[in-house]
Amino acid sequence: MASISGLRGDAGWAAYNTTKSAVIILTQCLAWEVGSRGIRVNAVCSGPIATADNMKEIDEDMARAYANVCAIPRMGTAEEVAGAMPYLASDDASYVTGAALVVDGGLTARTRPAGLSLTSLARSTAGAGPPQPNAHRSSGPAPSRTRRRLAR
Repeated sequence: MASISGLRGDAGWAAYNTTKSAVIILTQCLAWEVGSRGIRVNAVCSGPIATADNMKEIDEDMARAYANVCAIPRMGTAEEVAGAMPYLASDDASYVTGAALVVDGGLTARTRPAGLSLTSLARSTAGAGPPQPNAHRSSGPAPSRTRRRLAR
């Protein structure tokens, strides 16, 4: 099982992000290694999921904050993540291999301010409602393209 944490970096989460990105790369490598034998290898990258274990780790404000940064404004369920798997195992996905299917309520579909991790984005919006476009920008000039890249 991969995670959206394997697609992005978050401050303080280097070990977790690295292992989840390794799952994605392993998926791609294995797809090439066994694809000629008709074997498909895919990963599912889940986002903020309201499992019993996850809900023990975060409080209600943090859960609301995660919901606020998703296009579908709530945390997902384990059943929704599991729902992606029959598709990947079906004949409908017979030409899908090496893929990282994202199931995150649209969280990673949003461009976030450079240098702002998913965790800090969720914390910064706790109780503030959905993030507003460009709310992170100061009233000064926009940073140069190079500076924005370096801040990532």
